Amino acid sequence: MIKDEKIAMIVGASSAYSYKKKNPYAENERIMRHVMMDIKAGRDVKIVGIAAANFVINYLNRNPKATEKEVMQNLANETGKILSSIKDQIG
Repeated sequence: MIKDEKIAMIVGASSAYSYKKKNPYAENERIMRHVMMDIKAGRDVKIVGIAAANFVINYLNRNPKATEKEVMQNLANETGKILSSIKDQIG
């Protein structure tokens, strides 16, 4: 994983977490639009950030009281699977 991908994952995850906590009833699509605007990167790197944001949204939907630390730790634990899935899908 290159540095840009790591940064995009952090930006995407943090952006999704913050937006979801400030707007708990926001639809997933609205959160993702917000995240896409926050990630200032090329297409491939942006995809990684969006995948991290998607993980955070789904995690918070299942665990609405999760702390940012808990969410980020779970994201870190799943990073390999997320990247592998992306690479499988886009080649």
